[in-house]
Parts: sequence; structure tokens; C-alpha cells
Amino acid sequence: MFHALPLTDLAVPGDTREFLAALGPLADRVRAGAHVAVHCRASIGRSGIIAVLLLALNGWEPEAAITHLSALRGRAIPETDEQRAWVRAAAEIATRTPQPIPPEWL
Repeated sequence: MFHALPLTDLAVPGDTREFLAALGPLADRVRAGAHVAVHCRASIGRSGIIAVLLLALNGWEPEAAITHLSALRGRAIPETDEQRAWVRAAAEIATRTPQPIPPEWL
């Protein structure tokens, strides 16, 4: 199965929620034990964004995923400060647990 998630080199996705929704099926495959290959030209920036989020969507803390994947890759991933900040924010959105509405608000 091939799934394309086009991203401009050195950039971040334009629509965070749309990008996270597109990652959902891949995260489900990882959760089910399937192997998923992720690549871009150098496998640092754009691939790093996807790999960190796939781990975060499967229970990893974002910082642990960044540290682990950077060590495996032999350099900091994702590639730019903007990408690292974006992936942290996106992971927070993706893994946020909805809070119940307080009864007094109803």
C-alpha cells in the first residue's frame, strides 16, 4: 500500500488537523503490527515529522520519539526549528484527551 502525504521541503503542513487525519490510517497500521516505511529526499525533515507523529499516535511522548529517532538517524530530526516546534504542537493536538464538560456548564 502506498500513501502519499505531500509536504514542501523544509516546511510544515499547512493544515494540522487535516494532516493528522491523513496520518490516522498509518498510525492504525503501526498499532496493528504492520511495518510502515517513511521517506523523503534525505529522510530528516518531512520524514521526521511523520515518524515522530506516528510514534506519538501510538503512545510515545513526543520528546522521547524525537530523541529516539534522532539517535537512530544520527542527526536531529525533524530538520528545522520550525518543524520541531510544529511536530511538538501537532503531537499535543493529536494526543490531547478530551476533558468532560463540568456539570455546572450544562
